[in-house]
Amino acid sequence: MKNTFKRSLAVLLAVLMLLCAVPFASFAAEKCTVCGKGTLTGETKKIEATCTEPGYIVLVCSDANCPGQKQVDKNAPKKGHTWEEKVDAKYLKEAAYCSGKATYYKSCKVCGASAKDETNAASLVFEDKNSQFDSNKHLKITYDGQVIESTCVDYGYIPSGTCDQCHAKIPGGRMEKKAHVVGTPANCVDKAICKECKQPFGEKDSKNHKEIVTDAAKAPTCKEKGLTEGKHCKACGTTIEAQTEVPLADHTPVQNTVQPTCEAPGVLNQMKCKVCGKELDPGTVLPATGHKWGDWITPAGYTCEAGGNIKRVCSVCKKEEAKTTKPGDHALVTDEAVPATCTKEGLAEGSHCGICKATILAQAVVPALGHEFTGEVVSNKNGTHSYKCVRCGEVGGTVDCTDKNRDCVCDLCKEAVPHTFTDYKPNGDATCEKDGTMTATCDICGKVKDTKPDVGSKEKAPHDYKFVKQDDATCLGNAHEIGTCTRCGATMTREIEGTALGHDVSDWKVPEGFDCSIGGYRFKDCKRCGVEIERQELPAGDHTTVVDPAVKETCTTDGKTEGSHCSVCGEIFAAQAVIPAPGHKADANGFKTVTAATCDKEGEEKATCAVCKQEFTRAIPKTEHKYVTTVVPATCSAKGYSNHKCSVCGHTYKDNYTKSIGHSWKITVKPATLKKDGSRIYVCKVCKKKVTKTIDRIGSVKLAATNLPKTGKKLAPAVIVRNSAGKKLKEGTAYTVKYAGGRKNLGTYKVTVTFIGNYNGTKALTFNIVPAAPENVKAAVSGKNVTLTWSKVKGADSYLVYRSTSKDGKYKKIATVEAPTLTVKNLKKGNYFFKVKAVHDGDSAKLNGVASAPVKAKVK
Repeated sequence: MKNTFKRSLAVLLAVLMLLCAVPFASFAAEKCTVCGKGTLTGETKKIEATCTEPGYIVLVCSDANCPGQKQVDKNAPKKGHTWEEKVDAKYLKEAAYCSGKATYYKSCKVCGASAKDETNAASLVFEDKNSQFDSNKHLKITYDGQVIESTCVDYGYIPSGTCDQCHAKIPGGRMEKKAHVVGTPANCVDKAICKECKQPFGEKDSKNHKEIVTDAAKAPTCKEKGLTEGKHCKACGTTIEAQTEVPLADHTPVQNTVQPTCEAPGVLNQMKCKVCGKELDPGTVLPATGHKWGDWITPAGYTCEAGGNIKRVCSVCKKEEAKTTKPGDHALVTDEAVPATCTKEGLAEGSHCGICKATILAQAVVPALGHEFTGEVVSNKNGTHSYKCVRCGEVGGTVDCTDKNRDCVCDLCKEAVPHTFTDYKPNGDATCEKDGTMTATCDICGKVKDTKPDVGSKEKAPHDYKFVKQDDATCLGNAHEIGTCTRCGATMTREIEGTALGHDVSDWKVPEGFDCSIGGYRFKDCKRCGVEIERQELPAGDHTTVVDPAVKETCTTDGKTEGSHCSVCGEIFAAQAVIPAPGHKADANGFKTVTAATCDKEGEEKATCAVCKQEFTRAIPKTEHKYVTTVVPATCSAKGYSNHKCSVCGHTYKDNYTKSIGHSWKITVKPATLKKDGSRIYVCKVCKKKVTKTIDRIGSVKLAATNLPKTGKKLAPAVIVRNSAGKKLKEGTAYTVKYAGGRKNLGTYKVTVTFIGNYNGTKALTFNIVPAAPENVKAAVSGKNVTLTWSKVKGADSYLVYRSTSKDGKYKKIATVEAPTLTVKNLKKGNYFFKVKAVHDGDSAKLNGVASAPVKAKVK
């Protein structure tokens, strides 16, 4: 019964699921149309409407980077502005004037927007009832005369007038000149040109260069330095971008190898510069190979006993060598030496006859050298170490170097061994003035146990004499030297025992031209003093060959290979080669410190040589300084820097410089006048330094011209002001200029110069506007008479006529006339030149005008 119920329930659930499948599919998540990646989650965000924008709903996207999908909220239209009357400068429509109060646009009380931009803005305006009329502001004025606009050259004029609204009387007055309008900008050599009046004005612009020229860069070579690109102004000569020097370029190396020939040396890997040819690396000189001679070629029937002409040929260069042998002579051929090794015997150089093959010098046997185990140390990893043979590299010479409970390291193979501290030993640092110290150190690794005073050692310490040679040793006499103690100043003179040089006896020598076959004598002398030591008579005969035995090298002295020579004439058959001294090698105990190194003095350590058992020393390099750094700040006039001083030896150096901060001046000015110099006093607010500079008094105040011809325009001659040193002062900086009104008509006018800035006082000047030069001056010649005519000059009351016999000569006044004509009579034959000036009768004096151009008349 229960099972039947369960089956029925399962069937019912299956049917319900089938029925619900289609509706569930219709509710699948919707894809976001904004990003196309995520899906809409069903969540929403509501954005409120504003005065100007409607509200909207944002459907949230599952993608975190997506802003979401917007939909208009039909229930939240835009609200529109809520206008209010608010007096605020930002809403001002029109300021108050003589008969009206200020008006403002209304503003939104929600968003603060102004009604200015609204389509019905005219209806959204209100008047500020609390504002006052502005009696100084008039919207429209009716003038009593013509308004003369000002220009950049002349002042304008506004006549008096009446306000059309409040009927107030408005006084007239002068209008200031307009500012010049830049037409052509100023540059480094020219002032700006006004677009309106076409005249120059203002100051030159030193930063606006008129003609910038590029200075081309120059590439460096290994022979000549280069230059970077630069710039300068061709007009004013100013350097805009300086050319800097570029260092020499690197050499271009080329490898050169010249193979040696039989007679000439070669060179391996010599480096030269491809550009300048300089030798950068001399390379390795390859010695000449020497000829590879073939056997001697003899004529038929030749024997060494009879002698004769023989020759041989080099197999490389084919050079021939001819030789005439004497009876009994052999053709010597060298049998090259065979070097001995550690385990094999060698042969000394010998010789034989290349013709008859007879042995001349038999090759002596050179014993095997035997191993020399003093080379690289090799650990055997068993508590012992061995040495490599310095010649063949074979390992041998086993030495015990380790023990149990190791706590230091073998100096040679680096195996660990125990410390063995000796008793305290003097460090040898006692002097004649103070006791030294004693130190206990490990005999193996040199580790210091501790150091203590060596009491009483100064009594035994020798003076620290610094000896200077007084005279040199001779062959038979010792040298002498004088010593001075570097601590206490005591002196002593001593003979340097064993320095007598002794005679440096030469090998046997023979006189120049000696021949073993003829005989004679041989001798020995001193190589230094030339004294003959020994002489020996020699009978006629052949060479006497002597073997020069090999000399075994030591740690400090060079050795020699075996050689041979003639004991009579000294001819060398086999030269002895030098075997360099290998130097000392420390034994297993290694080095011990004698004097510790400091930052200003090398130390010294000693050891026993493992080969020769002699004690030797070597230097310990200086230690590094221990610097303490102090920062010195910059002052008004001095640089700052970091000072580094060694706390041990006191050595110092400076770096990290910073610029001085400069003075902060308080300036007091006492102006200069036309009679007295002024001064400018500088007092630094920081360091109180005081500097006084003189301001030269005003030396001269002049007009560029005092008589200007009338042009119909306002005239204003330039003012030139110089100080007592002759320097020209600038208008606007040192003084201002005020000209009298008018200045268009003939007459005298006043100019007032007022000094400002570093100067004080005033100066009044005057200039004249005089008649212009007469035009159309003509000369008509009739016999001995010349009739002059010219155009009438406006404002002229009379005319002055001048005459000269040369165009550029001195002119003399010959007449004053009122009409524009004059006849000059009874002239002699010749050329004449005439000039005319107009004269105006001024209020207080006559004003002579400008002279006309000269006119020529030729009387025949």
